[in-house]
Amino acid sequence: MYYFTYAKGFRSGGGNASIPYDPTYQNLAVGCTEDFLNMGIKHAPYTYKSDSVQSFEVGAKNNIDNRVRLASSVYYIKWNNIQGNVIPPICQIEWTDNLGDAVSKGFDLQADFQLTTALSIDSSFGFTDARYTTNAYPSGSVITGPHPPLPIVAAGDAVAGPNAIGQGYSIPPYSATIGVQYKFRAFAHESFVSGDYEYLAGDKWADAALDPRTSSYDPTAFPMGRQAFASLRAGTTVGDWGLSLFVDNLTDAHPIVNYNHQNNAYGAGGELLASPAYRYISVRPRTVGLTVILRR
Repeated sequence: MYYFTYAKGFRSGGGNASIPYDPTYQNLAVGCTEDFLNMGIKHAPYTYKSDSVQSFEVGAKNNIDNRVRLASSVYYIKWNNIQGNVIPPICQIEWTDNLGDAVSKGFDLQADFQLTTALSIDSSFGFTDARYTTNAYPSGSVITGPHPPLPIVAAGDAVAGPNAIGQGYSIPPYSATIGVQYKFRAFAHESFVSGDYEYLAGDKWADAALDPRTSSYDPTAFPMGRQAFASLRAGTTVGDWGLSLFVDNLTDAHPIVNYNHQNNAYGAGGELLASPAYRYISVRPRTVGLTVILRR
């Protein structure tokens, strides 16, 4: 089967909570006063507009003698007037604004192999390139004059990033998974053993918090590294009961998948006075458990 799809949609706009600041700009320590000054705005926007998306996808699903099953697709997504989370680097008080346009493009491939009646392999590979195509400035900013503010995001920045502009998480440029399962009979009962491995590549493109061309630049921010996870499962069937023992996060990996930190403190010359305290978010540690299923 071969297919082409086109989809179009939008999200409605909304309002922001009030962000504290000093309207006279005399006390930079009040709320987001210094951030507003750096961004060239008088205050955070009270509202944000709707955004819209158009999606184009071409794909195929193929079955070769019930031994090889393939599912592949290539997609191109246009995202306009993006609603994004703005986390200014100094005050760290978040609001929502419309952050220009972006394009997300990529492909994915799923390949499943039935090598024998007992042994099967499932695999997938994906690539995603999601980046802004235009510079975007905060609503209400004045971008003309001898000293215009920096854009809040710049063309080429990744759409998402931890503790940054976007959706609050990183989008790995490459991802791959592989799973192997072997079925057998143990003491006259249908049994199996399986293993899964998932790999997520580290950040390839800088998000706005890592881009010194933007007013969102945070010198204490850092990109996300690669991540890998493995799991094992073994089980059997006894009458109407299914029993399986599993081990998730087999290697007990503790990658940082997201983070945030306290407000940054800067001196009069813009230098960072002290490193903030970070809050790191990771995955569940190695977990061993038993699954019991009763079928009627």
